[in-house]
Amino acid sequence: MVSDVELLDDFPTQFDTFASRSHRWVRGDWQIAAWIFPWVRNGKREKVRNLLPIISRWKILDNLRRSLVAPAIFLWLLATWTIIPGSPFLWLLFVGFVLAFPVYAHLQTNILTHPRGIPWTSHFWSLLGDVKTNTQQLFIVISVLAYQAYSNSDAVVRTLYREFISHRNLLEWKTAAQSERDTKHDQLSFLGSMAVTIPLSLISLALVGWLRAGALPIALPFFFVWIFSPFIAYRISLRPADLQIPLNSIDIKMVRMIARRTWRFFETFVGDDSNWLPPDNYQEDPEPKIAHRTSPTNIGLLMLSTISAHDFGYIGTLELTERLGFTFATLEKLEKWRGHYLNWYDTETLAPLSPRYVSTVDSGNLAGHLLAVKQSVAEITNQKLLDTHVRKGLADSLEMMREEATHMNVAHGRTEGVTIKQLQLEIDRCMQLLEHRSSDTPDAWVTLLETLVSHIEVIKDITGALTLEHGSEHFKELGFWSDDLSHQAQTFLRDVRTFIPWQEDDFSHLSEIISRDFPAIQNEWREITDLLDLFPSVSQLSELYEALLLRLSAIGEDIERSRMSELDTTAGINALKILTAKVKQAQRSASETVANLNSFALQSTKIVEETDFEFLLDEERKVFVIGYNVDTGKRDNSFYDLLASESRLASFTAIAKDEIGQGHWFRLGRSLTPVGSSRSLVSWTGTMFEYLMPILVMRDYE
Repeated sequence: MVSDVELLDDFPTQFDTFASRSHRWVRGDWQIAAWIFPWVRNGKREKVRNLLPIISRWKILDNLRRSLVAPAIFLWLLATWTIIPGSPFLWLLFVGFVLAFPVYAHLQTNILTHPRGIPWTSHFWSLLGDVKTNTQQLFIVISVLAYQAYSNSDAVVRTLYREFISHRNLLEWKTAAQSERDTKHDQLSFLGSMAVTIPLSLISLALVGWLRAGALPIALPFFFVWIFSPFIAYRISLRPADLQIPLNSIDIKMVRMIARRTWRFFETFVGDDSNWLPPDNYQEDPEPKIAHRTSPTNIGLLMLSTISAHDFGYIGTLELTERLGFTFATLEKLEKWRGHYLNWYDTETLAPLSPRYVSTVDSGNLAGHLLAVKQSVAEITNQKLLDTHVRKGLADSLEMMREEATHMNVAHGRTEGVTIKQLQLEIDRCMQLLEHRSSDTPDAWVTLLETLVSHIEVIKDITGALTLEHGSEHFKELGFWSDDLSHQAQTFLRDVRTFIPWQEDDFSHLSEIISRDFPAIQNEWREITDLLDLFPSVSQLSELYEALLLRLSAIGEDIERSRMSELDTTAGINALKILTAKVKQAQRSASETVANLNSFALQSTKIVEETDFEFLLDEERKVFVIGYNVDTGKRDNSFYDLLASESRLASFTAIAKDEIGQGHWFRLGRSLTPVGSSRSLVSWTGTMFEYLMPILVMRDYE
């Protein structure tokens, strides 16, 4: 009586579970066999007219027929090999046709029907794949024929006995899930459940040898397969191995190079000129041209790419905060409709493009991406400021530079005192610098980054000299990557100098003063210097600096209370004031950055909450419309009704917001189509947008 619960019985994944279910179904079919007749008995055992329509009675009869197919074919084969006159081979051909027809019948239609737009070669290979699959299916049907004959016969006899004699266990039933759980699915369990096929096959083989030995060459392959059917059934029931092939170093390098080039698009085209919004595309041929328009999907992907650039080590925390801040500030200025950003905006004027339109896909993508942004900024505040990802990110840019230097024509690579070889030598030195493992302290990072910048300046000088002699055309890309790498190193230096704005030299003088003049506070000062050398996450910095300021204040009081000369006391106090001022400055910077990142999380939540998905849902179909035309005030009359759709993220987000019911998820079609030896969900156009884009931020399942 529960109307909002949907029960799904999964298809068995192992043969033993399938056989158990088939046995239950045959029993059920024979228990209602009496309902094929015009008169039946009611609950009071009175004879009444059968009110089932003819088609329903025909279905029952057909199920009874189907349950007898395996026993009939087994007995038929045995009879043709023993007592039926005529050639056993010709009889076998006839039986083979009966078995093969249901499996191969569709091939005739496929051969005669050539899909429009599909080359004949592709159509042929597709048919060949179908033939291979169907042949495997036919082999499995034959190999388990003896067991199915026994199983179906047992089900029929058992049901008739219970129905007419014992009147017990008529409601014995198990779901497929229970059968799946109750069986071990190992070789022994298969052997135990299908063991009857071995004596059955051996007895039948003895009968053939006794009554018609001439039929043995034809019958032997069947008996051989039937004897080994428990092993075959076990083999085909094994789950495919979970192959997880790790990427090798060459693959990782290739993927990171793609990531680095991808980020170049955003850092090149997203800036003040575009109001920190991404262009929809950049055309290279026949002439460079930027599409000065953007969509909510583009904006969401910009934010994900910005966070990914930070994860890859292409931008620092401060640059990340600034870029996200500029984009969120622009979002505040854009026109919206019922919480939705419109489908297209001009990136230069921020005006919506006509017609003003709300797209279900775009709104869902932006909402889902903003939820990912919210989670990401929370994680970033708890990550170490600089880590191995920074070295890898710098190495990616160096690799791009090395690639450009390698591609240069040697003929253009020599000028007075400068050669391509020197250029490559400098790049190699930079790479060695990044590969060398040093201590993970602020001083070590500053030294690394400053040394890297000095090498990059040499590279830029070499590139400049080559450009002067041979023109900018040949060295344009190299110039870009050297400038970009310099900016990349400088952005990490800026992070260190903002959040840890002191070097060891800044407090080494103070250490000397304390060591010489204030021995009583040496232990306390040693603990403070250890704290000054820490490199924690941004969220930990503020708390760390607050504790540090209290300890510095206490040390200052100890110095003032000391009986040292006024000159020594003043020197210590002045050095301490300078360090204290820098700690306060760093604390302010850390607090502001954490506050900004947290505000992005709040803004993301606010935008998602304000987006009204309910009015885009068709109440009758329980699926989303394509969109809504704001200018005409009308919804589209087309719908997203497939699970393999780019609107899947919109559906997921709307359900997560509790704006629409979970029943909507089960209204999305899940039609399957063969792909090789596997199957795939059907989508409208078979694009990466439909299959891959939603799972950028959704959980992916095997």
